[in-house]
Amino acid sequence: MSITRDEIARLCAGHDRFMAEHHDWMARRQAALAPLAQKSDPEGLLYRVHDDGAPAPSPEPVLEPSEDHDLLGHAVNVFAEAVQSRFDDDNRILTALQRENIELRAKLDVVLQILRVDPSTKTGEIVDLPNWRRSDAA
Repeated sequence: MSITRDEIARLCAGHDRFMAEHHDWMARRQAALAPLAQKSDPEGLLYRVHDDGAPAPSPEPVLEPSEDHDLLGHAVNVFAEAVQSRFDDDNRILTALQRENIELRAKLDVVLQILRVDPSTKTGEIVDLPNWRRSDAA
């Protein structure tokens, strides 16, 4: 399964919107978490003001559903389907090769039986090779 350019462009635009929303949310969160400071000394020293040493409460994240989550989920599903089909193709090929291997082994056994050769015994003639080395080599 392949993805068209239009789908890729739509996915990229959705990702850009999602990242912009995330950036805005992080900026609001960081602004709320910024420590309060005041100038209280003539030398310009800054002191943090805390209420009994307790940290400031962090704001609750706003969880609003957006279209981007659907778009991202769709992209993940398309990718998962492509991976699954690839594994299915590989399994189909592997199964076919295993069947062919079994058939070839059966045919080889038949040929060996026709020739009355026992595949478990190793028989053969020993062939002497000519002496190709020179006798005067040092």
